[in-house]
Amino acid sequence: MYMGDHIVISIGLAAIVAKITKQPFVTVALLFLFANLVDFDHLLNYHLDDGTANSMQIHPLHRYAPYIASGFLLVGLCWKKWRTELWIASLAFSTHILLDSLSAVMDYRIPLLLSTSVVTTSLSCYVVHRLFQDKSTRDRLLAFMLSSLILCDLELIVTVYVLKMIPQTNLFFWVIPPTLLLFLSGLFWMCFRERDAVSGAFTQLENV
Repeated sequence: MYMGDHIVISIGLAAIVAKITKQPFVTVALLFLFANLVDFDHLLNYHLDDGTANSMQIHPLHRYAPYIASGFLLVGLCWKKWRTELWIASLAFSTHILLDSLSAVMDYRIPLLLSTSVVTTSLSCYVVHRLFQDKSTRDRLLAFMLSSLILCDLELIVTVYVLKMIPQTNLFFWVIPPTLLLFLSGLFWMCFRERDAVSGAFTQLENV
């Protein structure tokens, strides 16, 4: 699955997990977003990936994903202070791998990916609209999600169809998406870290 979809789904799932665990939404969302940095492992074997290859067969962090997710769980069992955060990180990491596995099952066929993107984006936006009672924060979150999706899709269109980059021979093709994720994660933190957002929107999450 492409980076824009990972970001949108991460925000939607983070809202649900924050409500269930009573953890700060920004913290949970950043854990879900940062889990997508696993895609940096594409840089190691990029010459084997044409953009439609099964990541679970080629890229090391994806291949050993079950062990990594289990490691987070085990460390959480031993480290009580950070147990919830580590278990959320395990869930976030597993979610990324599950979504990539789904894309691999669909053979990265564009019509299926677009259909899946429409469904997952609609569901994620519905979750945010349903859980956040504060209209200002809710609208800002929805704007962030949709803008991130559009920006990431535009990046893909430019690199593939305009610049005509070949994934197997161009390392830069694989550098851009996770770097863009880092930028958008920082932007997310800057937009939603202030106290008024925390006291307004995230208290409402617990009361729904």
